Amino acid sequence: MPTGTDGGIVNGIDDGVEKNTEKILNAILADPKITQKRLADETGFSVRTVAREIKRLRDTDFIRRVGSDRSGYWEIVK
Repeated sequence: MPTGTDGGIVNGIDDGVEKNTEKILNAILADPKITQKRLADETGFSVRTVAREIKRLRDTDFIRRVGSDRSGYWEIVK
C-alpha cells in the first residue's frame, strides 16, 4: 500500500482519519503480525483504545485478521 512523503497512509483512507487510526494502521503495515499489546506499547495508547480502534476498523472492513489470534496476521483491505 502506498505511503505519503510524511510516512502516513494516503490511499484508500479519507483525509479525516483520526490520528489514532493512522498510527495503528502504520504499525500494522510495518508488522502485520503485531499484537494488540505491542500496538498499545508502540503507539502509546491503552490496550482498550487499540482494541476499540481495531474493532472499528474491522467493522468497516478496513482490516481483517487472517489466521488464528496466536499465529495470524493483520491484512489491510482498503
